[in-house]
Amino acid sequence: MIKLGLTMNALKNALSYSSVPSIRALIAFEATGRLGSTVRASQELNISHSAISRSIRGLETSVNVSLFERKGSGLCLTESGRRIHACVTATLRDLAETFELERKCARRSHLRVSTTSSIAQGWLLPRLAGFLQRYPDVEVEIVGTRDLEDIDKSDIDVVIRMGQGGWALYEMEPLCDDVIYPVCSPRFLDKCQQRIEISDLPAEVFLQDLDPLLDWSRWLAENGIVPPKGRRGLRAHGGELTIDAARRGLGVALARELTVEDDLLNGRLVRAHPGGQIIKNAIWVGGSRNACKKSHVRRFREWLSREVGKSMPAMPSATGAPGSALTRPAPIPQQRPA
Repeated sequence: MIKLGLTMNALKNALSYSSVPSIRALIAFEATGRLGSTVRASQELNISHSAISRSIRGLETSVNVSLFERKGSGLCLTESGRRIHACVTATLRDLAETFELERKCARRSHLRVSTTSSIAQGWLLPRLAGFLQRYPDVEVEIVGTRDLEDIDKSDIDVVIRMGQGGWALYEMEPLCDDVIYPVCSPRFLDKCQQRIEISDLPAEVFLQDLDPLLDWSRWLAENGIVPPKGRRGLRAHGGELTIDAARRGLGVALARELTVEDDLLNGRLVRAHPGGQIIKNAIWVGGSRNACKKSHVRRFREWLSREVGKSMPAMPSATGAPGSALTRPAPIPQQRPA
């Protein structure tokens, strides 16, 4: 019964389309009506004058009305011809635009990049305009997710992650090292009279992140600073939340340089201590074996490597004096025009 129903529907559609003239006849009719001459239509379409005339006669026979009337040395659409011509013109235009759009989509390369929100917001998005300007034929889609298990392997072209390797789903390789150091907002620095002594700060202003590499106890010990006693500061699940709390002046946060570089450059955050902890091979990039064969994927990964090189020409020193302070740089005096 189901097969019979499908067959009958297909037959009905075929019967309804059988009354529609051929696309060639419609194109010939549109050109003739627009140009007012079968001769000029044949020249524009590069087909014979007789073929144009046969197409017009066939259309008139199918609708049983005259589509043109002769006016001087040219042709003029009849009332029925004008109605049909308007419909044919709109239909052909829609078809042409649809096929052109599909051709453009086929020419463009789609690139899906999976990374964490902190990498995307703090480093990738501020630079992505440069890649899009250089490669306008590539459409980029950013998929923000923390766990690789949450994404469909077949749909992802490039994966960017923090960590120390060991991912089974993708072929990963180190992209760059990273540095961890304390940051705070200019507003928080104002509260400290433009000067911060990490060793003198109360425990409640140390913003806590669940990332084990961003553990204050470890960083303070490596920099020779005695951990403060008292109530611990705000705890946030996710590096981007901790950094946002620091931007809002809620305290001092340990941050990865890669994810706060744009904040530092634009003055939303400042370094709160010169001591930095270098993390070797902290950022990784990879993808499936098939994805790596795509030319636009290779271009994107090459661009990533170049951008990382620009971002981190030299790692900050990890041997800052214990407890040393950082003050806000004095403003550069504006020179008056002579």
